[in-house]
Amino acid sequence: MVAQGELDVATVAHVRGAVGELRSAGWDRIVLDLRGLTFMDSTGLCLLVELDRDARRESWQLTIQDGSGPVRRLLELSGLATHFVVIRD
Repeated sequence: MVAQGELDVATVAHVRGAVGELRSAGWDRIVLDLRGLTFMDSTGLCLLVELDRDARRESWQLTIQDGSGPVRRLLELSGLATHFVVIRD
């Protein structure tokens, strides 16, 4: 799944819904491509933590494709840069 623009309070429901649709369709490996993000706030960060928690609990794989500076910086500042399975450019 590719996220573009901003991942914030106004858009997390869309991303959560899209991941839910993939899970309902039987996908057990999901790559969330965040390279197109220009901004992510704490709501977006909370979504990533929730999806990661769900993946671990329900035995499916979540991988984050991170190539954007704003996302990388937020992950580093929050101390979560090594928490997620991340593919870096």
